[in-house]
Amino acid sequence: MELKQYPYFFNKIISFTLVTSCVFSLSITFNRMALADFVPAPNEGTRKPRVSEPGGVRSHVETVRFVPAPRRETTSEGKRNSDSGTTRMGGCETGEIPLTLLASLNYVGQTISTRPTLAWFVPDSQSFNLEFRLYEYGLDSELKQVGNEILLKSSPGIMKLSPIEPETPGLSVGKKYLWQVTIICNPNDPSQDLLATAEFRVVDRQLIYSRNLEDLTTLEKVDLYAQEGLWYDALSEALKLSKESKLGEVGSALLESLAKWEEPEATQQVTSQQREEIEHHIQHLRQIAISEQ
Repeated sequence: MELKQYPYFFNKIISFTLVTSCVFSLSITFNRMALADFVPAPNEGTRKPRVSEPGGVRSHVETVRFVPAPRRETTSEGKRNSDSGTTRMGGCETGEIPLTLLASLNYVGQTISTRPTLAWFVPDSQSFNLEFRLYEYGLDSELKQVGNEILLKSSPGIMKLSPIEPETPGLSVGKKYLWQVTIICNPNDPSQDLLATAEFRVVDRQLIYSRNLEDLTTLEKVDLYAQEGLWYDALSEALKLSKESKLGEVGSALLESLAKWEEPEATQQVTSQQREEIEHHIQHLRQIAISEQ
């Protein structure tokens, strides 16, 4: 009788061992799965944005991120804007934020458009004469003006301009350009003028051209351009979603993203004055993103 019970107890021991082993294995497996499911956040700007359904509204503006080109081209030596990061006393500058171009001050922006839209912030409620000029860099880095200066009246908030007329030849792919905005505070004293400059390059992106952009919503175009490092194209599309003289929610998010990338890279050689200038520009971009949304 006792001999017949041994198999029973033996089977019980085996069953208990198997169950214990399975539970232990499942516990290890679960822990491994839990660890494998943890993915640290990618570097800022590398996360692929969520694209809303056509006609949809983005619920979180932080999903719009601008990612500059992997190899960013720094602006030309000596061509940095010395006024965008300062406030000129005695001129027409009355606000906390000075005349500021909505572009990188430290790096050369990119666009695939041969007729890009350029935008800037005007701080004053009073209207002044404003001059816009566009220059092309030659092989010897000499600047040659493209067309004539464009005369405008300044208006507070966000101003934008497409300087190349549709019926005229567009800009050249591969060329680098400098654009300049000047507010004439006092016609009798040019030293009081507010002046700001930035650079961009027209690039050839066959991948973008091969996409059927007509099938994309404006918001989807913003995402596409921003992820390809095409700042001017992304901002141009974003401004289509905003009210007159405003950035809008998407444009504000883009500007915040640009400010994050404006900081000089560790290997970049900049003077203390240039660094201070860039830091002021970053601060102003963030202030504009908030105030002009």
